[in-house]
Amino acid sequence: MPARAGTSYESGFATSCASASCVNEMARRWIIRPLAESDIDHAARWYDDRQPGLGLRFLDALDKVFARIRVVPMQFPTVSTHVRRALLHTFPYAVYFRVTDETLIVLAVLHLRRDPRTWHARS
Repeated sequence: MPARAGTSYESGFATSCASASCVNEMARRWIIRPLAESDIDHAARWYDDRQPGLGLRFLDALDKVFARIRVVPMQFPTVSTHVRRALLHTFPYAVYFRVTDETLIVLAVLHLRRDPRTWHARS
């Protein structure tokens, strides 16, 4: 599957809020664990094997969820101690992540039919 230009999941980031209630700019280091990178690659390749271009659509949907996580990570429900889950809207996948003051750590990107204990070992 071809890499997408301009996409780097390992880089740091800074976000700013558009609302008047958000004054400070928050900056957290964005970390995707190697097993989560593998999850992403495996899923994108699987979709692309089924239909050319579908893997890129999966990655685009994942980017949208990542953007929402970066802006307001606490909007997503806690599914275990210090672990939150964000669902993709157009694919049956979830992003499991941890939030600290300094970092956002993606632990897993898993199909919803996978055993949920899979990400437990990664936390």
